[in-house]
Amino acid sequence: MLEHKIEDLRAQIDPKDEAIADLRAQIEEMEDELNAVSRTQAELEAAAGESRGRAAAVAGELAAERKRAAKTAAAHARLLKDVAELAAAAQQQQQQQDGGGAAAGKSLRQAAARIGKRYLKAAGEQAGGGGRAGGGEGGAADGGGDDEEVNNRAMEEILRC
Repeated sequence: MLEHKIEDLRAQIDPKDEAIADLRAQIEEMEDELNAVSRTQAELEAAAGESRGRAAAVAGELAAERKRAAKTAAAHARLLKDVAELAAAAQQQQQQQDGGGAAAGKSLRQAAARIGKRYLKAAGEQAGGGGRAGGGEGGAADGGGDDEEVNNRAMEEILRC
């Protein structure tokens, strides 16, 4: 009789042990799913941080490009103005030559020299005061001295005319 009761109790306990094992397996599956979601969320947050960093870098580059474009547009406008000035001086020279003026070539040379000096001054300000790192004399390695040398030679050619 006692054995029969023990078997009845075991029969009642076995299904409960199986239910407990099933519940533990469900808990483990849920924990695995939660860990996977947490990892995915962390990866997405990291990717979003990287994207924000790249967006900030691109915004900085865009601002720098806009600044360069504005400087280029200003230089272009100045160049057009100076070319118009030279064209006027050339036309004046032509009129003076047609009229037999002795100082005909001088006015064009003076206009070209004046414009050349203006550009050399602007180039010197950009090279010297533009915040260039290194602060050396400049050469082919840092792009400093070659431009100035070319500009000086061009100015000498203009003044020789």
